[in-house]
Amino acid sequence: MMLSLIEHRWRVECSLVLAAAAALGCRAGVSFEFEQASELSAWQVNAPQGSLELETTPDRVKSGHGSLKFSYNASSGGYYYVEARGLQLQGARSLRFDVWVHDTTPLRLVLTEKDYSQYDAYGYLPAEQWVHVELALGDFQLAEGSRDENSKLDLDQVESCLLSDLSNLGVASTSFYGRKQGAQELRLDNFHLDEKEVPSRARRAQGATTVANLAGELLCWLPLGGANLHVPPAAPEKSRPLVVEYQFGGRRWQGAVTSLGFCRPETWQAVLLEWRDQSAGLQVVLQEYDGTKYVARLDAEQTAGRHEVSVKLSDFRLAPGSYDENGQLDADQIRVLILLVDVLDSLLDAQGRGHWVLDRVVLR
Repeated sequence: MMLSLIEHRWRVECSLVLAAAAALGCRAGVSFEFEQASELSAWQVNAPQGSLELETTPDRVKSGHGSLKFSYNASSGGYYYVEARGLQLQGARSLRFDVWVHDTTPLRLVLTEKDYSQYDAYGYLPAEQWVHVELALGDFQLAEGSRDENSKLDLDQVESCLLSDLSNLGVASTSFYGRKQGAQELRLDNFHLDEKEVPSRARRAQGATTVANLAGELLCWLPLGGANLHVPPAAPEKSRPLVVEYQFGGRRWQGAVTSLGFCRPETWQAVLLEWRDQSAGLQVVLQEYDGTKYVARLDAEQTAGRHEVSVKLSDFRLAPGSYDENGQLDADQIRVLILLVDVLDSLLDAQGRGHWVLDRVVLR
């Protein structure tokens, strides 16, 4: 009897606490609807002559009455970002927002801990259309060149979230992800870092992990060497393929790169690729956190039409120009997957263009 009374009192007290928290708007994480100019006080930019303002023109917001507008002037060698600081993310599980950009944009998302450890994720944004992003926080991985005492994203230590445009990274002749010039604009709306669960890109089933190409509507690949990336709008919801387009006259090696470190690569022994419409050899590269690259080549005769090939990790070889302290691919150190074609060894159309379609990446 006494236990039931105590339990009843505990339940009542808990319900009162929860009701009070709800009334105060208390919840894990942070949210920005950008309906009031005061919401911009948590945000800052790094770009010279860059500016932040509340956009209220009806056809320039995703929903409601306002959006954040980040304006900047792109030039060679520039690095541009907008950042929210002073965050409290303990208990948060996902990052969700709507984003619009003036020109196609390679996007980097960064969560920074108090000790400056950084965890990141990537995506590719089409020009002049709203894209809805849904990223599980478990899909962020330790950033290249960053160090953390436990190599784990500690949400109670995160104090900022940064969104950056990777165009013009490096000098003009070696920009990794493309170049842009002139006035640029990035808009954000419905920005939430909170406890809502969303699917991870790593879909695990029957001892294998399928890596989804999308997080919400965000294409989680970056173009390399001048390639263009997109997802066919009519593709089935459960199998959204990646289309990689390339053209003669640019870089010799063109393709795409995606993150893999969040997929627990130490648990798998092979990479399975399913692709089509490729008339040249495919270069498959796995890169470790220290930048060391290992490569496997799939020859042209293997890639005609639709094909599925599984490459064992033991079949990857140290890439020319790479150095590794132990001379072997360490599965627990794999950070990204890079897929490249040699444009000079490809069958192109009359306009010097080619393409291939990646249907699936499976780790097993």
